[in-house]
Amino acid sequence: MRGKPIIGTMLITAGAVFPADVWGRAASQGATATYDQAIVVDSPQRAARARMFNGYSKQLPVLHQTPSAGGTYPDSFARLERIPYELADLAVIADVGPGKAYLSQDQTTLYSEYSFKVTEVVANRSPKSVAAGTKLEVDRPGGVLRLPSGQFLIRGSKNESMPRQLHHYALLLRYAAAGDAWMLVSGYELNGDRVYTLESVREAPMVGKGLPDIGRGAVLPSTSQLNEYGVTEESFLNELRRAVIGK
Repeated sequence: MRGKPIIGTMLITAGAVFPADVWGRAASQGATATYDQAIVVDSPQRAARARMFNGYSKQLPVLHQTPSAGGTYPDSFARLERIPYELADLAVIADVGPGKAYLSQDQTTLYSEYSFKVTEVVANRSPKSVAAGTKLEVDRPGGVLRLPSGQFLIRGSKNESMPRQLHHYALLLRYAAAGDAWMLVSGYELNGDRVYTLESVREAPMVGKGLPDIGRGAVLPSTSQLNEYGVTEESFLNELRRAVIGK
């Protein structure tokens, strides 16, 4: 039986979101795989997850899709004006490791799967036992697929970023029994003085140190960037623990 979801309140005010430095906080399109790698089914769990994502994208099988970045997926979960505790079963602090991209069984939907190592369990209402040191495989629809033609297919929600490897995150996760999988509801990249949310992405001009001088009047292309949450990591985590635990 599925555990009770985590419930809490933590408002994001309109003035608390700021554009991030493209060099430091570019959004991630997701894990990358070749077509042959993405269709591998190497375990019962992989087979179950492949079935779980059937039809999610509401698109044709990938070999019949146009290779472009234009095929967007719906948002993974409802976008709320606060951290969505009520949609999650588990809140953890964790470090992200390697990611891989896979296809659904019907080959309509690409999804990325990342390995996380838990450093702190903030709250757990799921049917699964999770402790510091536990490794979790976390899924989110989207990713980058290299087709047999050599062209690339990029898919995912335009409002969401994937985790970035070798970074530290606060995660809200929902357990999906159908695939024995953890689905990423919301993620927050922790960087000492700053926090960036994976569910607040926008197109913004390239800014930051190290940009080349391209001449007066020239316009740099825009890029997808994570928005800053607007508080320090310490303040965010304190508020997260209070809201999730209910203190």
